[in-house]
Amino acid sequence: MRELRKNPNNKLLHNQITENMESLARIKDWTSLVNTDDGIAVVKEQMKSQLQREINQRKYEVDEVLKISKAQSATDICFLVDCTCSMKKYIVAAKTQIHQLTDTIIQLYAIKPRLAFIGYRDTDTDPEQLDFTDDVDTFYIFLEKLKLTSGHDRCEDVFGGLEIVPKLSWSNPNRVLIHICDAPCHGRDYHTFTKSRHDKYPKGDPKNREVSKLLLDIKRSKIIYCSIQLNKSVKKMFEEFVFIYGEVFEIHVNDPNTLMKHISMQTSSIIMNSIQSTMSSFRTSNMPLKSYTLLKKIPDWNAIEVHAVHTIEIIQPQAMDDIFRPLFFGQEYSTVLQAFSHWTYHITAGRYMVVDLQGAKTDNAYILTDPAIHCDDILRFKHTRTNLGVKGMDRFFNTHVCSEICARLELPAEKSQLLNKTKTNAYKSFEYADLLDATDEMDEATSKFEIMHLETEDQQANTTSF
Repeated sequence: MRELRKNPNNKLLHNQITENMESLARIKDWTSLVNTDDGIAVVKEQMKSQLQREINQRKYEVDEVLKISKAQSATDICFLVDCTCSMKKYIVAAKTQIHQLTDTIIQLYAIKPRLAFIGYRDTDTDPEQLDFTDDVDTFYIFLEKLKLTSGHDRCEDVFGGLEIVPKLSWSNPNRVLIHICDAPCHGRDYHTFTKSRHDKYPKGDPKNREVSKLLLDIKRSKIIYCSIQLNKSVKKMFEEFVFIYGEVFEIHVNDPNTLMKHISMQTSSIIMNSIQSTMSSFRTSNMPLKSYTLLKKIPDWNAIEVHAVHTIEIIQPQAMDDIFRPLFFGQEYSTVLQAFSHWTYHITAGRYMVVDLQGAKTDNAYILTDPAIHCDDILRFKHTRTNLGVKGMDRFFNTHVCSEICARLELPAEKSQLLNKTKTNAYKSFEYADLLDATDEMDEATSKFEIMHLETEDQQANTTSF
């Protein structure tokens, strides 16, 4: 009060004093009711109200995380394709199978991808382009009208196509470039052809475009570069691209009939990786920083309290492949870890699920760092901010496809908890908003156990025995 008299305009201090006075008034009221039935009833009612507020707040936080997760699923996919006659089968496959790609993304992530197309030929023909659209029919009609031509040599104007890529209207968080080709660009640095008729411009691009500028312009747009290399003639070109661009994910396709299947798998993996990265940053954001003090002198180590710690041995890499080995991005790692998440759900009878699995792989084990745990009680682990409850478990099963590992572990094909009653034809008539609404009932049923327990005690206390 003295401080307030000295500085009566201090609103923060005024609010603190007001809150303290209100708290003292409540304590006075409660103490007058101690050891009375009315007092016990007041305390229990306060406990129920507080628990309900915590449940509502946690449900709101979970919904906000899922909304962020959905936004992080939005994807732009651009097809960069060599449009010469030798590519006819794959262009027809892209046209006829495009619905397979879009339907897969919609079913898994409840969001429509945007599609674009760039078709290049040789340097005497300008590339054709379709900027991003979410209308699959527009994409189909564009490919329907596309004309294939024969080149004058075996090399094509790849640089012409790359030049257009960063100029498209990229806007979504996930940006994927699918480059499908069976011929390299001009310049002997990019192929192993020995005959002059195979490359009219062996010294390089006739328009003097620099490959480093083209690729770095694409990289600055945060585009994930994927290649489908249809023969060995393009291998050297992509090796040069990787040296400048960094990682280029190769999608192995041997049959045009499976083109979109493989593209769908790679795109889904990219989206999931993006969501997991977002969840990891969400876990650590807004966390209070630990305070520390820098000492100018060497401390007395004997006076410092000793704590037991776990140590991890860091194995020195022996080869370049060890350095660039992907961390759980490839099919092998993700399959094992997804099966592990499925197993944790099954072995706990649906109470818990360990997710967001990342870390490193050693010769005979996975070292997992900072995983998240979903629990059917959304108030458990609430301070970690990543327990998404039943909704989080259901989101996992929305995208999980049981593998051979799941079969070996004898895991049932779950049966998403909350879509069990309504999901007979996957996602074709089930909106994302419906998903959130439907899970609210389950969250309430699992999280209100303590409230029901308190109410049961009240009923027993009011029951008269005869």
